[in-house]
Amino acid sequence: MTAEYETPAGVFRQEVYRTEDWVSPDWPMHKDGSTGVQLFDDYNVPRYRRCPIETEEDLEKVRYLLHPLSGDAVTETRQRIAGVARQAHELGVLLVGQASSGTDAAIWLCGVESLLLMALDRPAMFSALLDIIHEWDKRNVEILLDTPVDLVMRRGYYEGTSFWSPALYRKFFMPRVKELTHTVHQAGRLMG
Repeated sequence: MTAEYETPAGVFRQEVYRTEDWVSPDWPMHKDGSTGVQLFDDYNVPRYRRCPIETEEDLEKVRYLLHPLSGDAVTETRQRIAGVARQAHELGVLLVGQASSGTDAAIWLCGVESLLLMALDRPAMFSALLDIIHEWDKRNVEILLDTPVDLVMRRGYYEGTSFWSPALYRKFFMPRVKELTHTVHQAGRLMG
């Protein structure tokens, strides 16, 4: 299966093998099999025929795809969150919002092995990719902080020591996580 995105920098393309287990009642995006290739999907990673980010030219293309909500979508999101916030307040529970994908987005775009090798063999390209994702994350967090969310979650399933050494984590991830955490704390919110 393929997905192509036209950008001013050229075509951004994903190629994924559709395996027998593509349809899965355990995975919401794949329950009925109607979903094609999504830009971000754990199912893509082990099935990539061609990852969408392989060269530095691909970084320029992905910049055009990673943009926060705007216009009416921001208004609708704020209204939806306000309604959920009222329910959370009535129930006495924290309202949690996720606005940061971090390294998970990088894994979805590059695959595990390719991303690990990029960190070791092409650290400048790796850092540039993380910067692109981090800028997207920051803008999304700013939108979320303009809502009554109590706790901002960073999706960091692929940022652990199963993948990265402590030295790589400190070098590449810690500064970005600290910056987001500082932003969230400055807004008087919790970060997870």
